Amino acid sequence: MTASMPDLLRATAVHPALYEKSPLAFWDDDHISAQMLANHLDPTHDGASRKHAFMDKSAAWIATALPPDEFPDLLDVGCGPGLYAERLARAGFNVAGIDLSRRSIAYARKSAQSAGLEIRYERQDYLELELNGRFDAAVMIYCDYGALST
Repeated sequence: MTASMPDLLRATAVHPALYEKSPLAFWDDDHISAQMLANHLDPTHDGASRKHAFMDKSAAWIATALPPDEFPDLLDVGCGPGLYAERLARAGFNVAGIDLSRRSIAYARKSAQSAGLEIRYERQDYLELELNGRFDAAVMIYCDYGALST
């Protein structure tokens, strides 16, 4: 017997317990990742990334606090589509970025290539981080800590 639409909706609308880990690949879901990328790239609001002027100021502050000539190798954890990574690369850092979203990493790679920036992007879950090499500094920008349960 096929389940009715209301039964299917009720079954999928069950809320997880507070801080319960979801088995879903939330950040890599086709629909969610498309919406997240669109929001990251929208310069008019702070929906997924800060407004572009704020990102410019943040990258400049990071470059002042951690001068790239002293701390050249920087890891951008949860880099999304590379908006900060590109700004940090332009400021003089050797940037590596990691993110779970296939869509965001693909966008970041294409954008960096188009801009002539040598940024190394890897698709990984940063909670299970495995990278070759060492970094002088690492950044995790824009509320990722608030989304973690561990």
